[in-house]
Amino acid sequence: SPWVWALGLSLGIVVAGVLRLPRWQVLAVGSALLLVSGIGYGFTLKQANADQLEQQAQAKIQDRGRLGAARPTGVLPVLLTSIARRDSPAVCETLLDGQAVQQFAAAQGATDCRAAVELLAARVSDAGAYSSASAPLTRRGDESLVDACRMTWSSGTSAGPQLGQLTIARTTGQTYFVTQFVPCSQGATAPSR
Repeated sequence: SPWVWALGLSLGIVVAGVLRLPRWQVLAVGSALLLVSGIGYGFTLKQANADQLEQQAQAKIQDRGRLGAARPTGVLPVLLTSIARRDSPAVCETLLDGQAVQQFAAAQGATDCRAAVELLAARVSDAGAYSSASAPLTRRGDESLVDACRMTWSSGTSAGPQLGQLTIARTTGQTYFVTQFVPCSQGATAPSR
């Protein structure tokens, strides 16, 4: 960066000014240049950090568009598998979007989403069978409502806890995510548009 060179040159002039005392003019010029180049370097560094954070945010959005589920019907099995495996990043950072993260944690009485995944995973009796649950799905426009309060398993025996009512929609890219989570005790709600 040119500001690094300017900063180094300014520092050299300040040192030369100190060596030439009592001639204070060189020291004054060096100090002024050091101040200007320091401010310029600081702004450049701040802008570089902001650019890096922006690139990371864009990469996360693009990566998120590749995650989730390809169809609304695929969200529940992926979510249940992730819970059974205690894969809280998959649940909290990939499958649940926006307000659904907080709603999911609150529904379990947990402090955060990761703790909610742990609480649910502890109640799963058969991790392999838990992901094979089926639940009623209703489509409404661009959203789907999965009533995971009425999950059933082909074995006829529950493999774990009922989950809640999931509103599923596209938020980024071509994949689907849970955009709203309602606990089973609150009753059915239609997806918002």
